[in-house]
Amino acid sequence: MRTGAAGAVCVKHLAPDAKSVAFIGTGVIAEAMAKATATVHGFEEAFAYARSPQKSSSFCKKMTKELGYPFYACATAEDAVRNADVVFTQTPGGEWVLEEQWLRPHATIIASGSDQPTKNEIPPEILMNAKVVTDITAQCSRVGELRSAIEAGLMTEANVHAEIGQIISGEREGRVGNERIVCDLTGTGAQDAAIGSYVMEVLDGVRPGEAANADPSKPRLPAPKLYDYDTIVSKVKPNKELTESVEAAFAELAKGKVD
Repeated sequence: MRTGAAGAVCVKHLAPDAKSVAFIGTGVIAEAMAKATATVHGFEEAFAYARSPQKSSSFCKKMTKELGYPFYACATAEDAVRNADVVFTQTPGGEWVLEEQWLRPHATIIASGSDQPTKNEIPPEILMNAKVVTDITAQCSRVGELRSAIEAGLMTEANVHAEIGQIISGEREGRVGNERIVCDLTGTGAQDAAIGSYVMEVLDGVRPGEAANADPSKPRLPAPKLYDYDTIVSKVKPNKELTESVEAAFAELAKGKVD
């Protein structure tokens, strides 16, 4: 939920007129991105690529049914990217997943696969030639896509346009015309706090283990109450309120009011 909500916030503020979206990688994070974004933005069509055609097809069928607009499974990442105004990348980050010539001039890339110094999904030249927005610049320079561009000698932290919270709060401008934007997401504690607070509010009054067929082997939410994984999944769904709680957390983070 945390990554999906962050991606949704980025679409809202960086690609408000986007009609098409691509997903490179079709796992749990891709589903979270698709579902969360649907709470604040209406895409008209989606394109998806995964190394496994079966996974890509299953993802597209499921999302088409749940979100109400068509998802198309693509034979190559290039096919998906060339069709998209917004590109979500959420892969293990072991190699580059797209090329600059595939991108539309106004494309927005929302990259969430790089969260360790060994990961890199996006060629550094793409960041150099785009407006770069981060969740936390100092963190992205160590473990995000920004790190690779800095190591390649193509960028410094000073070349980053803004953190997403600065755009949300109005401190910095968002999209201007048909420019290309890369949003580098590495995850923040502020997101965790916002999601945690929201979950506890939703589960207030719910008895732990209430969900049918609760699986005791799955992770449990820690104190002050213990809820099995199935209870959380059954009671907490992506929605506009949850997305906006993460949006507010980013704004507070940019103002220095949270860590």
